[in-house]
Amino acid sequence: MELQFTDGITIETSGPLRKLHLTEDGWYVVGDGFCIPVASEDEAEMTIIQMTVPVPA
Repeated sequence: MELQFTDGITIETSGPLRKLHLTEDGWYVVGDGFCIPVASEDEAEMTIIQMTVPVPA
């Protein structure tokens, strides 16, 4: 799946979760159909960990 923005940016949201840094817009976590804006690279790392580590039952 692709997200297309009016400023010409296209973000591919398929595939595994990963960090994406856009110079003008900042950091995002993208993948698995998500595009999540985050404040920093560290927050992107933490978001990926939180989304991928299984929660104990």
